[in-house]
Amino acid sequence: MEHLYTIWCCELSNTGHIVGTIYITTAQAQHIEDAKLDARKECAYEWFGTSDDADRIHVLGVATGQVQLVEWEEPCMVAWDQPAEVQSPY
Repeated sequence: MEHLYTIWCCELSNTGHIVGTIYITTAQAQHIEDAKLDARKECAYEWFGTSDDADRIHVLGVATGQVQLVEWEEPCMVAWDQPAEVQSPY
């Protein structure tokens, strides 16, 4: 039986830091790992034009079912890929 998952993804730099923004999508799959892979491929395709770059995408979180976000305010994440002394305090 397939389940519906809501998945939050982000891009990771080659140093393992979060880059850019958050991508939120849904996926239907029998297993959570399949849903996560589908989400990573979708995100990579949207951001880079190819799903071959899915290894650059990190899954931040997974929820079961359709999640209805009421509000989302994302701070500027430009400095998150900088050395630790100038990273976001969050």
